[in-house]
Amino acid sequence: MATNVIVYSKDNCPGCRQTEMFLNRNNIKYIDLRLVDASGTLYNEEDKSLLDSFIEKGFQQFPVVEVMNESGSEMWSGFRPDKLNKLVKKA
Repeated sequence: MATNVIVYSKDNCPGCRQTEMFLNRNNIKYIDLRLVDASGTLYNEEDKSLLDSFIEKGFQQFPVVEVMNESGSEMWSGFRPDKLNKLVKKA
């Protein structure tokens, strides 16, 4: 089963680092899209609509993780070992 993982992250974000370390340690391939610098400024103004969509979905922290596979997609925010462990079991 092919799974695509995107980690939308921010500079100097402990939850982002923990998520990326977890994925690396478990050999889960992912794309890291760094959206915001440490001061909270967007790297690319074109990403504002993406950031706004995260806020509309109720996500209040980075990282925002998106997992896409044949059966659809799932998203969450923050460092979520419970969700990451499920991802490892599916791999």
